[in-house]
Amino acid sequence: SYWMSWHLFQSFMALLYSFLLVLFGMAFQFRLFLKNDFGILLITFWMFGQSMIGLAFLLGSFLRRAAQAVTVGFAVFLIAFIFYFVVVFGFPYGLYKGQAPFSYQYNITQGAYTVKSSGGDRAAEPLFSFFPPSLFVKNLADLGALTATDKDLGIRFSEAYSYCTINPNQCNPSYSVGTSWS
Repeated sequence: SYWMSWHLFQSFMALLYSFLLVLFGMAFQFRLFLKNDFGILLITFWMFGQSMIGLAFLLGSFLRRAAQAVTVGFAVFLIAFIFYFVVVFGFPYGLYKGQAPFSYQYNITQGAYTVKSSGGDRAAEPLFSFFPPSLFVKNLADLGALTATDKDLGIRFSEAYSYCTINPNQCNPSYSVGTSWS
């Protein structure tokens, strides 16, 4: 009950901060916040907050003194800062409208979907995905690419599974968000 109470409190705070972040982004007229749907942005920031709460609980269980938290927190920040540049430049997930993360292609001879190979990046995707900031950066980079010019319209909540519908060969549609929500 101790951990659950802290998790509920932190989840509520993450939701509140996500809500305020999106509202202030809209109030200051940032293109990323104006062109993308409110729900997409709220879920993006809240789910990142949830994953960071889980990471904090995991790392906190290994610490014996509160003073160690400063060092570990700074180390996580530095690693996230480095991962930011690595992910923005396209490793391991690729750039927007390139090959989507964890993408599949239909293999006619086997009659099933198989993971696409991209020369070694596929092995790094799951490893990078264990660190929440790398997926968050990929998501923000894609949302930014969808709002980069005046002609770009952003992403609607109804198009949240668009990686699978833009090119059906990019990933397995049966695992897409849209299929699992309907």
